[in-house]
Amino acid sequence: MVKSFRSIWKKGLYDSVFILVIAVVSVSCDKVQMDSDNENENDTIRLCVVSDMHVGSSEIFTDIANEIMKEDVGCIIATGDLVEGGKGATFSEFSHQLSEWKEITTPLVSKGIKILPLKGNHEDDVRNGTDLWKEFISGYVPVDDDTMNYTYVYKDMLLVCLDNYKGEEKVDTSWLEDELKRNQDKKVLVFGHEPAFKIFHEDCLDDNVQNRNDFWEMLRRYNISTYFCGHDHFLDVAEVSGIYQICAGTGGGWLMEKYSNYNGDNGDYIPQRLIHKSSYGYMVIECINNQISVSWKSLDYTDNDYAISEIKLIEYSY
Repeated sequence: MVKSFRSIWKKGLYDSVFILVIAVVSVSCDKVQMDSDNENENDTIRLCVVSDMHVGSSEIFTDIANEIMKEDVGCIIATGDLVEGGKGATFSEFSHQLSEWKEITTPLVSKGIKILPLKGNHEDDVRNGTDLWKEFISGYVPVDDDTMNYTYVYKDMLLVCLDNYKGEEKVDTSWLEDELKRNQDKKVLVFGHEPAFKIFHEDCLDDNVQNRNDFWEMLRRYNISTYFCGHDHFLDVAEVSGIYQICAGTGGGWLMEKYSNYNGDNGDYIPQRLIHKSSYGYMVIECINNQISVSWKSLDYTDNDYAISEIKLIEYSY
């Protein structure tokens, strides 16, 4: 279906909901796990993933949110850079952008869709923005400190949401392993903002190679097949030692034409590219019994319109 095209960029710098959903909450150390309604666990599970919306400098996310409204999904994971934010943003600008993001997604929440937001570098870089981000995210998940790692149980799936921006270790592997040990009866999907293996941005999880390697080995050890991320503004799917890295930072930020052949510090790993595409869009994850598939919904803009196309990215048995 064709929609009218909005102005993609507002003037300004480019630097690099909600209704509170009642959940049963259990606190593990200083992090949070939430349990959703687990009835009908054998039903088809459908989720959306969107990243790098950069609300405040782009209006593309409005189109994407409208398309997601048509999807039969129960949960959306927003993997960072929800707003433009950044080092040059004032507190007032950051607040206004978060309010605008909330307004765009309010119809989704009203439809009963759970939204799980993660912090990106554009939220983390805002000077004195930590408390405001904490207040914002608490509308979706309970938080008790400025480390925003949390898990959410959706039917028989454990959705692990990582905060890559506290300390030198960009993945809190101790917390992660505790969560995985406690949830070995569930299918697990892991989400963060930064790629584990460099595609474009120099800053990624290989800033701390040992921590990244420990993280990747933990995914393998617990039979987790996919890590979803953003940060780089394109779709890129790679297989690394039997685990998929899916980067889809295309929710509104300017599209990046340049990308590398994974030329970061890969250690003994050899990333193999499977798919690369430069277009706006979002992902749909579908789980039927033990079969998981991930598709890409692309908004292909031409002149004043866009059309939707779909690509099957990966499919595997859990």
